[in-house]
Amino acid sequence: MNMVMEKQVMDAYRPCTLCPIRCKVDRLAKQKGRCGQTSDVRVAWAGLHKGEEPPITGEKGSGMIFFSGCPLMCAYCQNHQISTAAQPIGIELSIEELAGIMLELQGMGATNLNMVTGTHFIPSIIGALRLARSKGLELDVVWNSSGFESIEGLALIDPYVDVYLIDVKTLDPDVGATFCGLRRYADDILPVMEFLKQRHPATYVDEKGNLKGLLVRHLVFPTAIQASFTVLEYFARELKECAYLSLMVQFEPPLG
Repeated sequence: MNMVMEKQVMDAYRPCTLCPIRCKVDRLAKQKGRCGQTSDVRVAWAGLHKGEEPPITGEKGSGMIFFSGCPLMCAYCQNHQISTAAQPIGIELSIEELAGIMLELQGMGATNLNMVTGTHFIPSIIGALRLARSKGLELDVVWNSSGFESIEGLALIDPYVDVYLIDVKTLDPDVGATFCGLRRYADDILPVMEFLKQRHPATYVDEKGNLKGLLVRHLVFPTAIQASFTVLEYFARELKECAYLSLMVQFEPPLG
């Protein structure tokens, strides 16, 4: 990445508009927005994981990198120790160190690189991917996301992503308020899916057996089955020709 391009990418941290909240804080100056993070990359865990959907997991496992913090505050989050904005678990890494982890995962035989909840670190992830590519990284990149990201943020990371593993949690504002921490999630997810549908009009398996495109996840919430029907109807109407669907039922009771 040349110096001008690198500066343009890193400047996305100020004012920060990477998620739909658009806090517009200067994260390069150590300010924190809703995600609870500055521009210093914080990673909670990295390693091979065999619990993803089969097309993502592959034989040896997906090379997961779990980023700390999150712009959503889902009451049911299975990774709440990582995502809670107050005191998320994790260690700070430089872009060089993050690139090194990517290369280590490749050396371990990872099927792909799986960026988990990386929305608020998009500029740094881009820098690390470009550096790792220059040093021999060849793995496909999975963008594993809640779907709560701005179009500006997605436009930055999209050229580096091979497959999106992305949530459509709900299209119901009340369900969004109860389970996702924000009523507005239901409205913000629609332009995200439209953007991805336009950028990735087909999902397929390439000649190497790697999935390319869009795999949509939906978790069924208790007492909100009609909201799930609404999501499934939306998928059938708008996305079934361009995306795969993963319907999940492993709901965790809300914390506290």
